[in-house]
Amino acid sequence: MEPAHSERQKGPSQSSPDRCETRTGEPHKARGQATQGWTSLDGSPSPLGVTWLPADGRYNFALYSKHAEAVTLLLYREGDPEQPMLEQELNPRQNRTGRVWHCRLRAELVDSASYYAYRVAGPPPRGRYESHRFDPEKVLLDPYAQAVFFPPAFSRAAASSPGSNAGRAPLGVLRAVERTLGATPESWHPKRRKRLS
Repeated sequence: MEPAHSERQKGPSQSSPDRCETRTGEPHKARGQATQGWTSLDGSPSPLGVTWLPADGRYNFALYSKHAEAVTLLLYREGDPEQPMLEQELNPRQNRTGRVWHCRLRAELVDSASYYAYRVAGPPPRGRYESHRFDPEKVLLDPYAQAVFFPPAFSRAAASSPGSNAGRAPLGVLRAVERTLGATPESWHPKRRKRLS
């Protein structure tokens, strides 16, 4: 039986808006050139959060979870914090490195979105000292989001009760405009701007 990873390396790379792209199997090129290796397609575990990568024309998403068994990235348009415009299921064989889940998406898939979040599934606690509580229906805020949007229907109670909290959960703000303005994360916050000057 062939190793699991050799399946991903056969054939040309595939791309679709409903899942992360598969690996090409091509070796990494020298620094400074466009890479076609696994990190340029399946994402990188570092840095955590969302990062715009101008050399690749892609956004990298990375989320840490020690016990997660399934992760779905959700992208939302402005004005609709309830229904995601894109649900990207991450493949644990391609989009996970250690405890970090990651995916890299082309700019044309992300640019029309304003917000993002995740849905995460995992096991029930196995002992009295484990307190993780996964609910695959919950919309979860990225703890590394640079800015947070609270929808008009935001409800703290919806987050703590069973079932979906869609439309009532805080969402991470995507800074797609940084790409065209050339801004950096440090320039988004007025206090940080003062420190830089």
